[in-house]
Amino acid sequence: MTVLLVGMAVFVPLLLAIGLYWPRRTSGMVMRLAPWAALPALVLAIGGETPIYTIDWLLLGSSWGVDHTGRIFLALTGMLWLMSGIFAGGYMADDPRRRRFFLSYLLAMSGNVGLILAHDIAGFLSFFALMSFASYGLVIHQERSEDWRAGRIYLVLVVIGELLLVSGALVAISLTESVSFPAIRAGLAGSPAGILAAWLLLLGFGVKLGLVPLHVWLPLAHPAAPTPASAVLSGAMIKGGLIGMLRVLPFGDVALPMGEPLMWLGVGTAMGAALYGIPHTHPKTILAYSSVSQMGLVFVLLGAGLSTPTAWPALLPAILLVAVHHAMAKGALFLGVGVADCEWRARWQRRLVGGTLAVLGLALAGLPFTSGAAAKLILKSSIAEAMPPGFDVLEFVLPLTGITTTLLISRFLCSVWPKDGHGHHAPRPAIWLPWALLTAVVLVLPWIALGWGGRLAYAVKWLAPEYMVKAMWPIVAGGGLIAAWMVSTCYSVHLRRWRLPAGDLLVVACQLADLLLEAWRFLVARPAGRLNDSMRSGLEQIADTWHTLPFGKGVRYERWDLAGALVPLLGLLIWLLAG
Repeated sequence: MTVLLVGMAVFVPLLLAIGLYWPRRTSGMVMRLAPWAALPALVLAIGGETPIYTIDWLLLGSSWGVDHTGRIFLALTGMLWLMSGIFAGGYMADDPRRRRFFLSYLLAMSGNVGLILAHDIAGFLSFFALMSFASYGLVIHQERSEDWRAGRIYLVLVVIGELLLVSGALVAISLTESVSFPAIRAGLAGSPAGILAAWLLLLGFGVKLGLVPLHVWLPLAHPAAPTPASAVLSGAMIKGGLIGMLRVLPFGDVALPMGEPLMWLGVGTAMGAALYGIPHTHPKTILAYSSVSQMGLVFVLLGAGLSTPTAWPALLPAILLVAVHHAMAKGALFLGVGVADCEWRARWQRRLVGGTLAVLGLALAGLPFTSGAAAKLILKSSIAEAMPPGFDVLEFVLPLTGITTTLLISRFLCSVWPKDGHGHHAPRPAIWLPWALLTAVVLVLPWIALGWGGRLAYAVKWLAPEYMVKAMWPIVAGGGLIAAWMVSTCYSVHLRRWRLPAGDLLVVACQLADLLLEAWRFLVARPAGRLNDSMRSGLEQIADTWHTLPFGKGVRYERWDLAGALVPLLGLLIWLLAG
């Protein structure tokens, strides 16, 4: 029975994707079944762990099954894909591109579930590639000019990530002569070539997980994709990079030199992404930067695990709980953008939707009695036990992330709060019911995960005055900053308004490329006899380009002739290093 469920979890979405293009009568039935395609994966996760089944003739020898870590990821993935699919059935009922959306949706779902069930690196990377490339159809679904641009950026980074992953996997396989995860982890710990493979795999998975500076696709892809696709992109698919790291890197076995740099990069990501996201106005862009910031804390834990192997048993539960909390809360927030866009005619309905979104957002900041509070409690205890000596910066970074998250969520609520007469969808049960279920999971998750003794202990701890002060002061401080800003604007204190483009480092890179091209034209492309005569105009052109840095209106994203040349050159460099 478990073998059948493992096969159904992977192949039901694939078969439904094929069925979408069968004769019209059959395809209509498949369209009605498509939102429920994640049900076998969720049932498999609820059923518990399974034996690892091996198929010797498939790929290089393929292994499939559900272990403890895989079960947690499968549960959050199945839940998110199921709720988002039901939501998409109602939200996109009148979309003329609905069939094409579900084709990409089902293929990406199959890849996401397959990589969780795979227990060898060949099978894992195959389904990881299926998930990544199928998601391109979700990003460009609406076919606006900004969607095509976001799709190009996403596709270039996917190709870069795949080059890194395949190169790292080939180095690891050459060291171990095996594709199994235990052998790969052992091989990465034993030689300089293993360190190189670990770096390549870390960066390859970091593209999906939002590792700075490889995160730039996230704030561009989320506003482009339809709302149900954004929910699974942020909640489930970026966790593919996390489970990939947990599968292949030797956490708990040996210390690797990338551990401490990864911790510092995580601290900078957690703070920088949140601060950069505050001035934005598009609700899904704000949530995308929030995801990058939250993943920064995960990178801190991963870096600590690579630096201090003995602390890994304490770090792994914290990483898993943060992943589950982020997936459920962020999935509910993205679906909430669509719910807020419905035609809610009664004032109490609009207030209920807005208030629920506020609770979901503050759960990310650690609001007591939510999954965010449980995640922060375990996160703090794990950090206190696992951080290497001298790395005490997190004592004040964690409260600061609570403040910045509160500011982000306040900005998000201002941009998404339901308004009378501004809805674009009818409030069907298929839209608001999946969102309500995910919201309930965020609120009851701590009580589900703990036994009765644990529930009582956590309730007593949460009600203690000293804990309430520690948990609430970052939220209160963030709210105070928002209130001060509102009062200052009421008294005509003019604050400078920043208009920051999504994509941050990508914008700077494109503008620097423009600057270099202008300098090249000035120095090389002009005839020698006219060089002195044109020096003034050339310098003025370079100065005009420079003045647009880093956030001017002259941002150009269209330099993909340059990006297209860099991708194969990067691939050649990686292959040379791997050889």
